[in-house]
Amino acid sequence: MKPRVAASLKDFGYTGTPAAFRAALIAVRAEHYGGWDIEELTYTKNQAADYCALVRERISCPKLPRVFIVRNLVNCRKNGMLGKKAGASLAAVASSPDGQAAE
Repeated sequence: MKPRVAASLKDFGYTGTPAAFRAALIAVRAEHYGGWDIEELTYTKNQAADYCALVRERISCPKLPRVFIVRNLVNCRKNGMLGKKAGASLAAVASSPDGQAAE
């Protein structure tokens, strides 16, 4: 069984919540790569590396691997946190105790 995001974050030394981590993923993308599709960002070597470095810096967790960051960004998209209702979804995630958006 795959470990939950919260457990993985803790293993990498992150002390925040999964919701705060997801909020950081979304915020960094919006600030630095807002005009990019998720696929464009994740498929480019240098820009994906820069994005991950910005996320690590934002959340003060230098041990997070690139694959973990990018995979969670893609999961945010799949869960509707980056679409037209990204603001509402982000608010729902931030206020949810488990860091998951409600259906």
